[in-house]
Parts: sequence; C-alpha cells; structure tokens
Amino acid sequence: LIITLYRITGGKIGGHMNGGDVLLLTTIGRKSGKKHTTPVMYLQDNDDYLISASAAGAPKNPSWYWNAAKGTAPVEIQVGSQTMTVDVTDLQGEERDKSYDKFKQAMASFAGYEEKTTRTIPVLKLTSQA
Repeated sequence: LIITLYRITGGKIGGHMNGGDVLLLTTIGRKSGKKHTTPVMYLQDNDDYLISASAAGAPKNPSWYWNAAKGTAPVEIQVGSQTMTVDVTDLQGEERDKSYDKFKQAMASFAGYEEKTTRTIPVLKLTSQA
C-alpha cells in the first residue's frame, strides 16, 4: 500500500518515515528475475543518493541489497515524483565509514542498528545515468 500511495502522490505520502526521507528502490531479483520495489531511507549526497542496507540491525543484509549491489539488471529509483535508472556503487573502507556516519548524524536510529549487528552495514551510492 505504501508503495502505491508513494507512486500516486509523488512521495507526498510515504516519502518521509521515522525522521528521514524515503525513495522507492526497484531491483530485479537475481534468482527470480522478478521486479521488486522496496521503500528505503536515503540521504542526498550532492547529485547522488546514499542508501544503507541496515535492515534495522538484522544479522543479514536485506535481499534488496544483493539485487542492487551484486545484480546485473538495471536499478531504478523514484525520489518524489522523479524516476531514474541509477548506477550502484557499493562503498568500501573509509568512504563507506564516512557515509554511514552521515546516516548516524541524520537519524539516531542508525547508530543503534550498528550496535545490534556484527556485520558491517553496507552503504550504496546511487548515481543517475541521465
């Protein structure tokens, strides 16, 4: 329902959650070949978008992460009323750490997610292909 409302209203409904901005991430399942759309919190980083595969501190990465970061099919996002195809960069090392710190500064819950898990929470940079 939230995805439908987001799309119909251009993000006016569903575009903000728990103090953060939300985009719709559409990936193609690596195994199923089916489209999957997931609402994901994001941060603007100049012309790019940062998303975190926090899964609220779960022990495993969310399935959308594998489809976005490791898949071969195009990834699409909708930010507000704008839809675009993006290139995905799985940030590593210091760049990942600095980017995750931005999430923790913007939304306190991200510090808690990091404390709940032993995995390094991935951060993906999404860059418009346009």
